[in-house]
Amino acid sequence: EQKQQLARLEEFIGDSDLLQARAKKKRDELRERLEEMQQSRRSSADQVKKLISELDLLGRITKQGKAVDLARRVAAREAKWYLANWRAGEDSSGLEEYILQTATVDPKQLQEEYARAREKRSLQREAEEEQIRIAELEARVMEEQQRGLEQPEGTTDGERGFWNRLWGRIK
Repeated sequence: EQKQQLARLEEFIGDSDLLQARAKKKRDELRERLEEMQQSRRSSADQVKKLISELDLLGRITKQGKAVDLARRVAAREAKWYLANWRAGEDSSGLEEYILQTATVDPKQLQEEYARAREKRSLQREAEEEQIRIAELEARVMEEQQRGLEQPEGTTDGERGFWNRLWGRIK
């Protein structure tokens, strides 16, 4: 029995032309079936599109369609309003749970972004403080330059010292 199966297998495998012909036939059959299925899918999709456009048109034209559309919009708006107002009255833990359920927020990434924001804010604060210090130093330099320009041309440091001793410190 095994010898017979082995002989059939060798006969089946041994004839390469026959194998290629069978493979080609099977491939052609599968291609035809695939094309039929694709055509069927395309026609179904076209039919669905046509029906959707007709439904949309009927919804805009008929009174019943307008009423249904208006009811849908009102229901959606009311749902948003109720959700916002009911969530506002709850404690913050319920709100946090709701946000975690509805939003796709990664807590780890949120913590990292928060740390970056704090660092950025502190650097901005330091930069502002440095700008203030620079402005103060520039004001001092300008003030000292103005004092230097106010000194009379004919006076020297020795004369100034004499007058300072007599009249006190004169600026």
